[in-house]
Amino acid sequence: MQTREIDQTQIDEIISHFETIDDWKEIGPFCVDGRDGPCDMSEGKEANKHLYVQTLGGSILIGVIGFLESDHSQPFNEFTQTTINQLGESGFGSGVHRGSHCSHEASDCGFADNLPHIIQRLSDKADEIKEIINSAAPGLINDNNQPVWDKLAAQAATAATQGLFTNGETLVSGVLEACSSSLQTLEGDHAELSAVVNLKEGTTLNTGSLVAKGKQSFNLDLWYVLKQADELKMDAEYVTLAALGLYVATEMVLVEDKKNIRLPVLVHA
Repeated sequence: MQTREIDQTQIDEIISHFETIDDWKEIGPFCVDGRDGPCDMSEGKEANKHLYVQTLGGSILIGVIGFLESDHSQPFNEFTQTTINQLGESGFGSGVHRGSHCSHEASDCGFADNLPHIIQRLSDKADEIKEIINSAAPGLINDNNQPVWDKLAAQAATAATQGLFTNGETLVSGVLEACSSSLQTLEGDHAELSAVVNLKEGTTLNTGSLVAKGKQSFNLDLWYVLKQADELKMDAEYVTLAALGLYVATEMVLVEDKKNIRLPVLVHA
């Protein structure tokens, strides 16, 4: 699969839009989406409407990762809502998004709407996804943690086969109602140039300022996901591999399945 070419000038411009975010915990996450749009945040946070941590589906990602490793005794939606509320008790804010293309069934959050397909892709393309991750971060998946990766792929296969994941507006509205989450409404169409993995703690991509320059990039604040994992006492290595695996699988479903060129994965550290 051909990967989109991106030169150093473009990379430098994207990275230049990363900024320090002081109130990352209480604001909570929105999606990795590169589009921009208004946020329904808590009082006093409107000035920071373009600066928020980013994870897949906002607060949904950590629920997905936890559910994959669970015994599935709770339905997925209920498990995710419980996880988000548990983080809320420790001061973590929560967020999800809809978009201008939303409908009764689809939220226009690519991760939420396509979640079963993303889980299936992680299972089916585990080896290829591993290669993509290691091309961006050489040696990240190695002999020492290969069993963790294999376990993740097997868990994704089980979940996909059994149809354990819900998706779409049902998932997003459930989180909004059960977790009192903030809502972002994104506008326009996707035009991302890259998929950034941000490891630099306390920073995030200012999507608004990047969009104002006529550019977009996906961004996963992996450092923040690990903060959530630490609070929930989840294994950091498993969470790291799961978040990266789901990120690449999401890019495959949202970008490559639409006959677009694969996006380069950039690491910001």
